[in-house]
Order: sequence, then C-alpha cells, then structure tokens
Amino acid sequence: MANLGPFGIQPRKRQGRLFGDAQAWVHAEEDLDEARGRERQILLESLGSLANSELGSVEQRVAYILQRYPETRDDRRLLVLRYWYRYNAEILASWEPAQGRELDILLALDNFTTIDRMARLIQNTLKLYSGNERYKKFRTERQLQFSRYLAQQTTGVPEIRLYLDETGTDRQSGYVAVAGICVVDARQYEKFYAALRIWRENLRRPAALHASEIVEDTQDHLALVRQIDGLKGGLLFVGHAIETRIASNEMLVTLFMQLALDTLRHLDSNGCLTEPKGLVVVKEAEEAFDKIYRSTLVEQLEGALATEFTNRVFLKDVFPLPKGREVMLELADHIAFGLHRGRSPRSRHPKDLVADAVLNMSGLDDPRERGVVFKLHR
Repeated sequence: MANLGPFGIQPRKRQGRLFGDAQAWVHAEEDLDEARGRERQILLESLGSLANSELGSVEQRVAYILQRYPETRDDRRLLVLRYWYRYNAEILASWEPAQGRELDILLALDNFTTIDRMARLIQNTLKLYSGNERYKKFRTERQLQFSRYLAQQTTGVPEIRLYLDETGTDRQSGYVAVAGICVVDARQYEKFYAALRIWRENLRRPAALHASEIVEDTQDHLALVRQIDGLKGGLLFVGHAIETRIASNEMLVTLFMQLALDTLRHLDSNGCLTEPKGLVVVKEAEEAFDKIYRSTLVEQLEGALATEFTNRVFLKDVFPLPKGREVMLELADHIAFGLHRGRSPRSRHPKDLVADAVLNMSGLDDPRERGVVFKLHR
C-alpha cells in the first residue's frame, strides 16, 4: 500500500531539489529554445520542396508566402489573399455561388484564423520573417486601443483569474519568485469558489493564513490544502523563479508579466483559448510596489497580450487586494511558500510538512504533471 501523507496525499519524493540538480522540467529561458530551434530549421528546410506541392502544410505554405512576398509580413489581409490566390486557386476559379450566397466561398477556402495563427507562430514564436518595426509599433498601438475598448465593453466573456504572491525577496534567499494559482474559467469555477469562501468563513480564524508564520500548529494550513485538493479541477498551479541576490521591483514586474504570459501559452497549447477571454490578475497589496509599479505592469501586460494573443485575451485589470481572509490569495501564499521551502534542507519542522503537502497537492514537484507551469531562470 502506498505510504500516504497527513491527509491522503503521497509524501513528496526526497530526490531532486527544486533549485539543485538539473531536472528536465526546470530550465533557463532562452530567446529560442532547442525544440523551437529544431522546428524553425525543419520549416526552413521544407520551404523549397513542400510549400508548392499538395503535400505542404498550412504552416509551410504561410512561411513560403511570408518569405516570397515581404509586403505580407505587415498585413494579414494581404497575406491571406496571397495564400488563397496561390493555394486555393481551383476553388476561386470554379466557384459558382447561388444568388445571395456569394460569401459561402469562405467556408470552402482554407480557414482565415488558421492562416493567421500559423503566421503568428512563424513570426512571434519561431522569429522568422518579421515585419517593419515602425508598422509593427503602429499595429500594436492600434491593437492595444482595441483591446482596451474590448475590455470596457464586454461583460459576459469568460474570465481567467491569476492569484499571485511573491517570495524570496530578502537577500538571504538567493532567488526571487512569483507563484500562485490560475482559475482557467472563473464562471465555471464559481460554485467551487463559493464553497471555499464558506469553508474559510467557518474556519473562524480572523487573521490571514500565512504559511511563513507557522510555528507548531499546522491544522488550519493543512485543512486549506485538503480543501483545494478536493476542488482543484479547473485550476492551474504556476510559478516562476530567478536565481539572484538582488530582488528589485523591476524584476518583480518582469516575473509577474512572464508568469502571466507563460500561463496563457500553456492554456493555449491545451485548447483553452478558443474564444475571447478576459484576464484578471489578483495580487497581495503592497503599497510601495502598487503605487509606483502597478501601472507599469498593466501597461506591459496590455501590450504583450495585444501582440501575442490578439483579439483572444485582453487584460481587465491588475487588482491589489489585502490578503485578509481571501482564500485564493492565501493559497497563492502557500504555493509560493512551498517553492521557497522546497530549496531548504529537509527537516521535521512543521513548515516542511505543510510545504510537502502543498507541493504534492499542486504537482509543482512532479515533472509529469501537465497542470503546471514552472521555470527556473539561471
């Protein structure tokens, strides 16, 4: 029988330190990682042969158009037209629409959205055939204005929520991290969130649950982890860390933004961004940081979303909230604490029991867990 931990969760394996021996799921971020580099090389090598044939994929065909016609790099409409003229020529030539059904041809042509997605992959991810910098800046500003308008006008769209906390900001830590929890669809999770809030109110503990303040009594902290473990469907546990002894506010802005973007990329790769969604980032209120750097974080996030997740994800706001008894921020605190404690020498201290429980519940200690985004930047 498996050796279960304090509340039915398998104890954390002792081998493999979060910040120690290299693990396959902990890696430094690069401009273009090895896998993307190989993908780019394969794509380039295929352009001369498959792009003109019936066997060419949409990605190869789009790359060929971007390579052959530089003017299409800045104009998606022109790119799609060039693509259709070249690869859907038979459909265009033979189309005989019924009266009033002229636009039905769009159903027969290769999908506009697919062509656009492939172009974004090639230009933004594989770093090939980028457009004119001045036009890109104009296009980004125009898209940013539209995203802001969309954020103000839409009230019924699905909402992604990120509850984040930072840790390791003291010089002794040797690193700084931002970690927490992503609610993939706030509307669908609402009934579970309501149950968590009721549970938290019934806990009759007016002070916030800070994992770092554990001395002996771990009962409430383990109870929190048990509650989340039973209601974690639709949640994604996330974290980012940088090894450094200088934890500046600018670094925190970068970590908050990078974690939000990597979370969205993870959701996108798992088919969770098939319709427009709003993004809400909730963090613990820090007066000094929020007064000066919150606007910077908002501005950078808005620009990044407008560029990479055009018309699919828009920023609704970054909310600084007192931790108080907000159960999701308390959970974010425990996730960040678990990462922090995970790099410390193991002991039988009550804090380690809680850290083990958190890491096992969240999957942040298991490289096979798909519901996790975590990177260590060296």
